[in-house]
Amino acid sequence: MLKSVGGAVSKVSRDWELKILETGLLVSIGGKLTSARKDAASIVDTVCKNLGIVVPCKTRGRKFPWAPEENHAQWSASAMAEAEKLGIDQESALWLLRRHGKRVSGVFRLIEKNRDLANRIVASSPFVVGDLVFCLEHERVVTLEDLLRRRLPMLITSRDPTETN
Repeated sequence: MLKSVGGAVSKVSRDWELKILETGLLVSIGGKLTSARKDAASIVDTVCKNLGIVVPCKTRGRKFPWAPEENHAQWSASAMAEAEKLGIDQESALWLLRRHGKRVSGVFRLIEKNRDLANRIVASSPFVVGDLVFCLEHERVVTLEDLLRRRLPMLITSRDPTETN
């Protein structure tokens, strides 16, 4: 059984396991964003098997909900142009597009209302204040560390070079 005892959130095991309790309840333990789709497919396949349904999970090859509908290159060029008009620097805009996909329009709307949100939180990282606000409002952030490690990986990328572990 997977187990994590106290300590930093970043040290918690990300190994994934699907447990089936005596009652038949499925319990998904652990996991990480990069394998969530595969893990979810495994859960669906197990549920179908338990119900006697012989149909595999059909998500393979489907676009993610935040993927733009139009040609990616055209969408990206248009979004980068909009970011420039809003005063978002190119590196930060690229981060926003990669992080949010078509949901980036939500970040842009926040910045339209308050141009100060286009400013970087820390000069050396591409994360803008509007991204932080968007994550707080739309991503069910639980703790400050959750926000700064998982939504905006500032705790990972913005380390002081003189700091030692």
